[in-house]
Amino acid sequence: MALPAEGASPDGKLGCTSDGCRFNAGASAFFVRRGNNMAQCGAVSVIISAEPIRQRCRQSILIDRFSVWRDGAHAIWLSPSGTQVMSDRAWRGDRPWLPPPPLPRAAAEPPAPIE
Repeated sequence: MALPAEGASPDGKLGCTSDGCRFNAGASAFFVRRGNNMAQCGAVSVIISAEPIRQRCRQSILIDRFSVWRDGAHAIWLSPSGTQVMSDRAWRGDRPWLPPPPLPRAAAEPPAPIE
């Protein structure tokens, strides 16, 4: 089913603008159509984008092109009690044909001593 260009669904659960579509089912998700649209950060449970999301948002779960590349497809459950997200990697485990999970960045080196 294609998302409408503009407007809302009769039940009010789906509303779309040129920037994206917001779906409410207890918790809410925002499907980004253009740009990163980080104005939705913290206003929705999940932000989904086909393009990379470069900014950080600690208040919302971010799923973008790189999330899918690293962890495979994602399933999202929205309910009044919260949001659950399960990736293919989390469900089936690591596979040889998937890139390894990213490692944490190394801690910055301490500054050189002043003599």
